[in-house]
Amino acid sequence: MILPNLLRLIAVDKSEKILDIACGQGFFSREISLLGAEVCGVDRGEELIEIARSKSSNKIDYKISDADKLPYKDNQFDKAIIILALQNIKELDKIKLKE
Repeated sequence: MILPNLLRLIAVDKSEKILDIACGQGFFSREISLLGAEVCGVDRGEELIEIARSKSSNKIDYKISDADKLPYKDNQFDKAIIILALQNIKELDKIKLKE
């Protein structure tokens, strides 16, 4: 139910670079990557990132990071998603890319 609507809303283009914040085991990262976009996934859970890497192609760049300390600069991505994780992030107002 979530995936079809997510893909419709973000309208993935093959030329885009998309950031999956709080990517967990990488489910949405993998699905977006299958549509041809360049995908980076971040999650604070080292074990979750290990699972994501084991289930994904090497085309997806996964990093261990808190959502409020993203290791990317502004304007590096065309789109960003955060699915099923907002309720787990204590300081939402601090989520931003480095300037």
